[in-house]
Amino acid sequence: MLKKIGALPEVLLIRKSKNYHDVIAIVEHDSMKSLSEFIFQKIRAIDCVKDTETTILIEE
Repeated sequence: MLKKIGALPEVLLIRKSKNYHDVIAIVEHDSMKSLSEFIFQKIRAIDCVKDTETTILIEE
């Protein structure tokens, strides 16, 4: 099950792994630094809704 945890204003690198559903986001934005490690560990999908907004979905 995926749940939305919020939107990131800046995602500098999005890379898909061999498993199509696994993605890694490296986030470098001051307001997001506290979430960076959590997102790096838990992220399962990225839903790009706009060029400037990226919604993060994590596995529950």
